[in-house]
Amino acid sequence: MGFLVAVAAWALFGLPFIYLNWQWLMHDAAGFFTFLLVIVGGLQLGLFAWQLTLIRKSVTDAEIAARASQEAATTAKQQAETAEKSFISSQRPWVGIDHISDLPLNVGHEPSVVLSMKNTGPGAAVHVRAKTVGGVRSIEEITPDPPTEVPEEAGVVMLMPNTFYRYRPFKGHAPLTDAQAAGLSAKTYVGWIVGRVEYEGGLGDRHETTFRLEYFHPHGWEATERGNKAT
Repeated sequence: MGFLVAVAAWALFGLPFIYLNWQWLMHDAAGFFTFLLVIVGGLQLGLFAWQLTLIRKSVTDAEIAARASQEAATTAKQQAETAEKSFISSQRPWVGIDHISDLPLNVGHEPSVVLSMKNTGPGAAVHVRAKTVGGVRSIEEITPDPPTEVPEEAGVVMLMPNTFYRYRPFKGHAPLTDAQAAGLSAKTYVGWIVGRVEYEGGLGDRHETTFRLEYFHPHGWEATERGNKAT
């Protein structure tokens, strides 16, 4: 566009000058030299305008290339993050409850309940730490929520795929009383277990499992409406 403008300007002003002064240009050396300067100037002006057009186009192309490169880098980053999440999800461990023994009604003895946790995922669970608590309450009372954290002194274990680890949530509990045993049989008392398990996958991904269970004699343990989740 700039080149065309330069040519048009030269044609508008240069050609009339040549036409009106042709005889003079052909017989006067200084005039002829001036005529050549006008032609050269016109050509330089056109070349300059053409160069500006090329520069403008190259800048536009560079901006387009830069935007395309940035978009490609963003897309590649998103794809890498998605692939990493998919890989972690496909290889992560899953630690959850596999089995809980019944609550025995042995008066005068600590309730002996064994809670088995199992890793059902394809990857190993490392730095497994848990806190489990069991108790017996009257039907009017409310089962507590799962712990919000696991104490530092909790034992650390490693669970390979399809392996178990057993906990005793009633460890340290007071011996079962006659009233509690009779209440469990009459369904005026309820046994309960709450717990929290924290662990990591092989890639440092952190996970947790919480549970909130109640025991109704003689049917066994049941999960409550809240407090049970796995991440």
